[in-house]
Amino acid sequence: MSKAKILGIIVLVIVVFAGGLYVLNSLTGTTEPVSMIIDWTVMDQYLGERDADTTEIDIYRLLDSNLVKQENIVLDAANHPSALVYTSGEMLYVHMYDEVDTSLCTQYLQVTVPQADAAAVYDGAFQITLFSVDKGDTAKDILIQYHNNTAIAASATLDVTNESWDSNYAEIDFEMRVQNDDTGYWNSFNFLNEYDNDHFVILKATGTGWDSMNLLTSGWTVYDKASARYFVKALDNNDASRDKQAKGVFNPDGVMATAMVWDLTGFESGDSVTLTYEYRWYSSWAQFQASSAWGVNTAATSESVTVQY
Repeated sequence: MSKAKILGIIVLVIVVFAGGLYVLNSLTGTTEPVSMIIDWTVMDQYLGERDADTTEIDIYRLLDSNLVKQENIVLDAANHPSALVYTSGEMLYVHMYDEVDTSLCTQYLQVTVPQADAAAVYDGAFQITLFSVDKGDTAKDILIQYHNNTAIAASATLDVTNESWDSNYAEIDFEMRVQNDDTGYWNSFNFLNEYDNDHFVILKATGTGWDSMNLLTSGWTVYDKASARYFVKALDNNDASRDKQAKGVFNPDGVMATAMVWDLTGFESGDSVTLTYEYRWYSSWAQFQASSAWGVNTAATSESVTVQY
């Protein structure tokens, strides 16, 4: 056989090594994409152990610009194989949820099937681990208080003339505490509905004089809608998470405290504004602006006070 013919032949060699499957191009020395089943595992990020509940994942592929569901897998304390095979380098869209234990934080994930190397393959299957968080079954403890940390009773009515504030400013602070150890919330993008699946702290001003309430504290988005003024702060993954570590140390500690100063210069006699302090999850700020609905699975817990003059 001529040298030219030899060079024109691409030889693919299948190699089994450390329980894994390789397809090796003998001329280039590179691995080629392979297709295998996937062994799926879910680990609790904060507990550091496998999720032992009834977590489910729905797996989607993007086919002809449409997300098409491929299969559903129920995951508990053991690895669970897929029924279908997937190809290394392929992008999968994974919806992780639990219809039995609803405290699991629902996530929408994009997962790339790994290359066929020893670290990602065992016994003829890709190994993929997803990380979950439990958002806790206990409602977050929302505290409304003065600057000196004196609590303000829920649904209290505060008369500006009877308070020790400067006549033009009100100091009503907000604090939220996560009640359960090793719980939290992670933001993700809901690829099924095409909007964010985030969490927020929202202050909503309603009642007579709602449009006179102005927040001097920075870092909040202000939005007026349907006779109400919204002050919105988007939260990251650590803002409502409480991870108990060695020696009883918490990092993050699950406490979010914000000193807040309200401008009352536009407040007039007869005004009575209810301030609702709200923690909201499974929500989309863009969706709320477009439709007044925060999302199909949105949920919230809140406390309120009324400021009158």
